[in-house]
Amino acid sequence: KKKKKEKSTNRPINRPIIMASQWNSGLFDCLDDIPACLCVLCCSPCAYGQIVHILKKGKTGGVFGQCGSCVLFSFICCFTSCSTRGAIRSKYRLPAKPYGDCCLHVCCLQCALCQEFRELKKQNAIGGTYLPNSGLMLR
Repeated sequence: KKKKKEKSTNRPINRPIIMASQWNSGLFDCLDDIPACLCVLCCSPCAYGQIVHILKKGKTGGVFGQCGSCVLFSFICCFTSCSTRGAIRSKYRLPAKPYGDCCLHVCCLQCALCQEFRELKKQNAIGGTYLPNSGLMLR
């Protein structure tokens, strides 16, 4: 008699998602992660591309991250980035505090992007920030 081969269950191992009830840092804690802050201040579209890439892939990616997102952000920044904040909140079960997603992105875009960048780095155990146009990963 021939034995049946067992099917292999080679599934990728995913990092556990830390379910938080609060953001890991406040909206105005930009200086808690200076490399991320510099990335947002020097090139917000590149930082947004990184945020989208981390949200989708769980890691940073290249200079621009998700290139399409970087280009899209350049043209309609506040409108596209507030939906990304909503996706981050939904994925990690975070509250819409201190204000709604679109309100934060219209009134305080750089602070909101910094907070999202810090949150995604924390949730995905990423220790550095890729600085656009430099080729450097700061840790």
